[in-house]
Amino acid sequence: MIHKLATELATKKKVKPGLNIHGLRHSLGKELYDLGLEREARKTVMAHESDAASKVYERDGDRSKQADRAVRALNRQHLKIGDEGT
Repeated sequence: MIHKLATELATKKKVKPGLNIHGLRHSLGKELYDLGLEREARKTVMAHESDAASKVYERDGDRSKQADRAVRALNRQHLKIGDEGT
């Protein structure tokens, strides 16, 4: 059923040919990583029991997005601290 749906979507050029459940799962894991979710949260969403399973998605994740999020979080924290001192 899923294979048939994926084939139909590819035929209509709504998705790339070769779409499969594993690919969708991998895309979800990478997207959760890129969104900055902590590993424990990603493990819960993906139903992983081990850190090793979740680390797979970190390899393909966008580290620049992670770095940007970290810098924005630090900036927010520093602005918050600055506001408290005034």
